[in-house]
Amino acid sequence: MTYPKAMPIVEVEWLDSAAKGRWSTPEQYREAIGESPLVCRSAGYLFIKNRVRVGLVQSQNATGDVMDLIDIPRSVVRSIRVLAPAAKKKEVKL
Repeated sequence: MTYPKAMPIVEVEWLDSAAKGRWSTPEQYREAIGESPLVCRSAGYLFIKNRVRVGLVQSQNATGDVMDLIDIPRSVVRSIRVLAPAAKKKEVKL
C-alpha cells in the first residue's frame, strides 16, 4: 500500500480569537478577553500553506482522503516548526 501524498508533520503556533455572546459592560468584555490574545499550538500533517492560510489534517488514508482539518488564517500564525519531514513514498506492508 502506498500513500499518495507525502506531507510533513508540523507544529503551528497561532493567536486565537475570542467571542462573548451576551449583554455585558465594556469592563466585563475587557476582563473576559484578557490583556492579550490566547496563544495556541496545533500539530498535524501540513495539508496546505500559502499566503492566506495554513491547513493541518490529522489523518490520511491510502486512497488520498484526509480527515479532521484545522484551517488557520496566515495573519494569526506566529511560527511553523517542522516536527518530521515529508516521508518518501514507500510501500507499506500490512
